Amino acid sequence: MITVVRYRVHNAVLGVMTYRKREGDGRMLYTVERPWDNNAPGSALPNGPYQLEKATFATRGECYGFVGPLDDGEYKDSVGLWQVPENDRFACLIHSANWPSQLAGCVALGLRPAADADEWGVGDSRKAVNIFMRDHAGLDTLEILLKGEF
Repeated sequence: MITVVRYRVHNAVLGVMTYRKREGDGRMLYTVERPWDNNAPGSALPNGPYQLEKATFATRGECYGFVGPLDDGEYKDSVGLWQVPENDRFACLIHSANWPSQLAGCVALGLRPAADADEWGVGDSRKAVNIFMRDHAGLDTLEILLKGEF
């Protein structure tokens, strides 16, 4: 299972993603999201276990989207690849971006934390996404746990 431990830093939610690759070695990447806003569209995702499904999007290409969260042993379409009428959250993806201002409710990956005068974020995002996709090549679904205080 992929685990992301998240924390609030100024205008962002930063996280540390860890998982074990198929070869047995561990991997650590960084994440960035917009700040928590009670699960409103554009907000950080709520804590909990999710399923990730691989899909192809016109604007992002092949990437993983969140489906879940887990509820009584079954995944429900409460966020993720399908629109949710009660809060308009849909297409919550893992993709490349360096700053929370470049996100609209998705999670961006990076190889390192980054900061400028206005924002906290991640660096080398495209490289990190390519590593993540390569590490999970051939897998259409993944399990991920989001947790932390923010």
